[in-house]
Amino acid sequence: MKNYLIIPTYNEKENIKKLLLEIFSLDLPLNILVVDDNSPDGTGDAVLQLKDNMKKEKLFLLRRPKKEGLGKAYAQAFQLVLKRGADFVYCMDGDFSHRPYDLKSLLNESEDIDLILGSRWIRGGVAKFSYSRRLLSKLANFFVRLAFGLRVLDATAGFRRYSHGFLKNLDFDKFVSRNYFFQAEMTYYAKKGNFKIKEIPIVFQDRFCGKTKMTIGEMLNSTKDLLKLWFVLRFKKEIGLKNK
Repeated sequence: MKNYLIIPTYNEKENIKKLLLEIFSLDLPLNILVVDDNSPDGTGDAVLQLKDNMKKEKLFLLRRPKKEGLGKAYAQAFQLVLKRGADFVYCMDGDFSHRPYDLKSLLNESEDIDLILGSRWIRGGVAKFSYSRRLLSKLANFFVRLAFGLRVLDATAGFRRYSHGFLKNLDFDKFVSRNYFFQAEMTYYAKKGNFKIKEIPIVFQDRFCGKTKMTIGEMLNSTKDLLKLWFVLRFKKEIGLKNK
């Protein structure tokens, strides 16, 4: 199977080398695509330096011209790896909030499942961050479940595995979300298209270095995304799922 791991980054120079080295140490059957939104701290250059120094043929960099949001970065990356023949696409954050070791759990899951969510909120999942962030995450997931009829407990999770069959049925030009609710929109389309979904428990922890991207501005933009997504799906029906 051809597996690709996508890691979106913005100003993660302090974390990205250490993260990639830890992933490589696990010797997993993964091609790794780092998607960098032209980070001013030189994150992209750090990835290329590591690739050259270690002669890593399975490490790639997609350098985008500017920061346009998580959704735009993922959409471009998905289309790129599909063209390269990806059978399964894995996703994780670039700040160590997701443990590289947990990639083994995703890799060991059945190939019949189209979307696997690494969940903080099902039994066995662990969320090692502040009470306020835990509350915010649970409230966001509650509203997502209510608005879109989802049964999963962590629809906004960023630690995931997608099948080729699911991704090729998406029309990314019709996606609404540009920020964190892009993950919820992907989950909704999996449910809407009757694709197989499964949640598995993971450990989620606060970043080791650098500043969080979950600022007040990002939260406001994500809230706008959620309201816009609800409106489009409720009234316009222009969804990013082909043949639906």
